Amino acid sequence: MNIFFKNAIVYELNNDSLFNKDVIEKAIKSHLFTPCDSFDTIKMGWVSPYNDNNQNDFIVNMQGHLLLRIKKETKILPEPVIKQTLLEKIDKQEQALSRKLTKNEKASLKDEVMIDLMPRA
Repeated sequence: MNIFFKNAIVYELNNDSLFNKDVIEKAIKSHLFTPCDSFDTIKMGWVSPYNDNNQNDFIVNMQGHLLLRIKKETKILPEPVIKQTLLEKIDKQEQALSRKLTKNEKASLKDEVMIDLMPRA
């Protein structure tokens, strides 16, 4: 089996008590990867080094070296989309109230826009 790394970080542990495969595997299984929910911006968790669908082997032991894999998922909202949606909401609110919005009102509208757009990111 050939494993190619997109990004690899190598750690050397000097304490043999930390190098217990069963303890590490138990800790990994308590923090498995789950995809982002509708309001999450980032999620991280452990997956199988072989592929994302294999839920049995989370550690590969190669000649005394352990291979682990962590997966990270990030939702990105482009700034121009946020700005355009925010400006539309601000204009609508200002027309409805017939006045300029305060800084705090604009900040709360920005939070609303972020909450509205995050599930579609």
